[in-house]
Amino acid sequence: MLSERHEKDAIKKTLTEAEEKNEELLMKVEDANEKIGHLQTTINTCVPSLMLCQWFIHTYSEGGGGGMCVLRGGGWGL
Repeated sequence: MLSERHEKDAIKKTLTEAEEKNEELLMKVEDANEKIGHLQTTINTCVPSLMLCQWFIHTYSEGGGGGMCVLRGGGWGL
């Protein structure tokens, strides 16, 4: 009977440790998902500006004027 009690205690301890590890991993996944969301927002904001810069450079470099895009106030500008 004492052996069974030790076995149950060991199982409970292992279960508790596994639950704690799962909680830590869940928090890391949530943090990663938040960072992914921020990155996706940044990409969605920057891509149209970069496409405009590409068009500007392509259009105005053909005329010899050369195009230049600069970073202004947190976003790309012409």
